[in-house]
Amino acid sequence: MRFAISNPFKFLATRTAHKDQGALRSALDAWFHEAQNAEWHSSAELKELYATASIVSADRVVFNIKGNSYRLVVAIDRSAPDHRAAMAEVKRLWGSKNGTPDGDRLDVLATLIDAYEAQHEPIDRPDPIEAIRFRMEHQGLTRKDLEPLIGTRTRVSEMLNRKRTL
Repeated sequence: MRFAISNPFKFLATRTAHKDQGALRSALDAWFHEAQNAEWHSSAELKELYATASIVSADRVVFNIKGNSYRLVVAIDRSAPDHRAAMAEVKRLWGSKNGTPDGDRLDVLATLIDAYEAQHEPIDRPDPIEAIRFRMEHQGLTRKDLEPLIGTRTRVSEMLNRKRTL
């Protein structure tokens, strides 16, 4: 599934003077980065990753952004069958050796897909802290769950509060 979003940053621009406009932008950037790279094959897969998302129809999903402070209604894009077919072919060819016909086809397809996505789905990289918070929210994780990965409770807190760099 791919997503088509008309212009959520138009809404964001109307929030320029709003006190948490920066946090909202970061949360949206984190969501866009994840959604752009996602490959969901069913609504069940989507719900596994985003438990709080609401599937409202066959072509509409509502995502909670920034702790359900905002809701983002997203249309599922089914208008790029060539892109999806190319992605399926890449999956089939993945691991082919360089210099073989399959390896050469994989290289060409990867280049074409990259050019298509850069033109049709350009997205800036999200803020790393907001991406971590986003993942925590949607997977029901707590700060304690980060301790084995990052270190002490204090270190996790400092990192999430931007008092310590990643």
